[in-house]
Amino acid sequence: MIDKALLTIAIPTYNRGSYIDLCLKRIAEEIIDLDDNLKNLVYVNIFDNASTDETSGIVNKYINLNHKQTNITFKEK
Repeated sequence: MIDKALLTIAIPTYNRGSYIDLCLKRIAEEIIDLDDNLKNLVYVNIFDNASTDETSGIVNKYINLNHKQTNITFKEK
């Protein structure tokens, strides 16, 4: 549960594996430069509507690689 957020980014997606990687990369580039106190107040929520492409794999790979640097949640239908 989010007690306090400076910024919450919601990304709805369906079969957008070809775009989601670039989207998350750009968001991370902006978040990475923030002070640690601010970085912890930025949340990215990704909502996948049962994609049949590689969207899930790309998002989960990204979460595993950057789990200490970003607050990302991924919800699949």
